[in-house]
Formats: sequence, structure tokens, C-alpha cells
Amino acid sequence: MSLEDIKLKIIEDAKKEAEKILKEAEARRNHILKEAEVKVNELINKAKLEFEEIKKREIENKRIVAELEMGKKLLAAKRNLLDEVFNKLRLKLESLSKGDYISFFGRLLERAVETKDEEVILGRDENLLNGNFIQDINRKKAWNLKLSSHRGNFGKGLILSRGDVEVNLSIDTIVKDVKEKWEAEVVKMLFEEGNP
Repeated sequence: MSLEDIKLKIIEDAKKEAEKILKEAEARRNHILKEAEVKVNELINKAKLEFEEIKKREIENKRIVAELEMGKKLLAAKRNLLDEVFNKLRLKLESLSKGDYISFFGRLLERAVETKDEEVILGRDENLLNGNFIQDINRKKAWNLKLSSHRGNFGKGLILSRGDVEVNLSIDTIVKDVKEKWEAEVVKMLFEEGNP
């Protein structure tokens, strides 16, 4: 073999080797691109799933917050309605006719008087229960109740006082006592299912 043939042979072998290397590189590049495409698709799918999960959680969180807010508003509305019921009771008591009002407090005094010589403290806004009322009840019951010269720090009604003991018969306290005793029943009547 001549030198020229050897050169051609080397060049031809080098070309074949270069083609082989290029084909292998091309195959490796295609394989890498396919793997990258698979990984990109996996990442995209994972991101979509995570997004959907985040979206579901966000929607659920907003639903929970909305339900809590609605519950708070409903509770506040129920509390307002309940307060309104007991405020109407207060107004009803305060607007009784003079005869009914005096009769009502006369019955309260009959239950509360013990020594028959207690002091009666009237509320600052009380104008139906007065000295005449005390004189009439003392005469009818043979009591010796005394009308205090000062007024109490409450609206209407009275306080029966003997020494350190006071029986509060103010309208505020009467409504408060009725509320404590009957609030659960009123709640049932107003808010239980099936009640109009």
C-alpha cells in the first residue's frame, strides 16, 4: 500500500468514525431531548395538580371563612332579636296603665316585704310609685314602710332596703331576672326548626 492509499484509508476511517460519532451524538441528543420533554411534561402535570390542589384549598378556605362570617352575622341577628324581645318586655312594663303598674308593684312588695318597716328607694325616673302609693299600701297591709328621701341610680321601679339587705325591684332587675330565667325558652321558641 502506498502512502497515498494509507492517507486515503485514514481519511476514510476518520470520516466513518466522525459519522459514527455524529450519529451517536444525534441519538444521544434525541434521547436527552425526549427525557427533557418527559420531565417537562411531568413538571407541568405536577404544577397543574398542585395548582388545582391550591385552588381547591383556597376555595375551601373561602367557603369556611364565608360560613363563619355568616354564622357570626346570624348569631348577632339572633342576639339582636333576643335583646329586642326583652326590651319590648321592659317597654311593656314601663307603659302599663297606672292601675296595673301600681297593682304589679303592690304584688311584688307583698312577696318581698319581711319586717314591714323597710325603706323604699324609688328610681330616678319613677313617677307612679310615690308617697301616696306607700301610704296606701301601709294602710291596707298594716305596714310601716318608709319612703327614702333620695332616689336610686336606676330608671323605674324601687328597691326595698333594710340595713345591709336590699331587694331590687327595679324594672331593669326584673327584666334581667326574667331574661336569665326564660332566655333559653325564648331562644327555643324563636329559633328552633319548625317554629314560624
